[in-house]
Amino acid sequence: MINLTDLPTLWQIATALDAQQETIEKHDMIIKQQQMLIDKLTQTNWEQAKLIDKIITEIKIPIKK
Repeated sequence: MINLTDLPTLWQIATALDAQQETIEKHDMIIKQQQMLIDKLTQTNWEQAKLIDKIITEIKIPIKK
């Protein structure tokens, strides 16, 4: 049985847990956005590498070894 004097404390705990959950959800969204940016950068780097390879292959740029 819950003591009525405990209700304010329980309310504070519930409010704090709710705020924590909101913070976690915001952090999750930020992490997802960062992952999307990483994916875009990876794709851009891959496309640049393919272009460089094409330039070297088609123009026959000599590569010093």
